[in-house]
Amino acid sequence: MEYPDLVRRFRVSGVPKTVINESADILGAVPEAEFVEAVVRG
Repeated sequence: MEYPDLVRRFRVSGVPKTVINESADILGAVPEAEFVEAVVRG
């Protein structure tokens, strides 16, 4: 496993996982609109 400290810190259980400003995260492939919404929220 690569980067085990980050896996624990951000509770990664699958890939892709995108963490935005440590306040919002996205698990899996999502539509562009959903990704943009998460970025705006994060």
